[in-house]
Amino acid sequence: MSITAEHGLLIAANPAEERDGAKWPLEWHCLPQLFLCTGRSLQHAQALAESLTPRPDGLSGTIDANPAIMAEAASFALAKAGVSRVAAKEIVAAASTDTRPFNEALSSRSPVEINWSEILDPSSAIRPTQEMANQIFSRRQHRSAD
Repeated sequence: MSITAEHGLLIAANPAEERDGAKWPLEWHCLPQLFLCTGRSLQHAQALAESLTPRPDGLSGTIDANPAIMAEAASFALAKAGVSRVAAKEIVAAASTDTRPFNEALSSRSPVEINWSEILDPSSAIRPTQEMANQIFSRRQHRSAD
């Protein structure tokens, strides 16, 4: 029976005593395998990151085919306009199963007036995300400068 490196480390993490030398060889057998796998995974991740190319037309088509991708934004917009979270969730769920376009279904079901074209525009979700990323990176750069 063979064990995985992860399983081996779990076994080694439960020694009989504080300085149980019997399980150390198991750790030293498993750790190099984990480091090799981690390194290879990072190489694959780097190759993927370097080869990714954005396709805005593909993104647009995906969003058009799956408008409920923006369901969370719709729920938040309803809640911000004073609709209870439970009701907002129900409205969005019903609109996502409607045969009409998502924004039309939301407009007909919403008890408040909301500009759904603006809320459901994916670019409206990008701006706050970029601002949050900038804040995180500026804090990190500030800490590393100290």
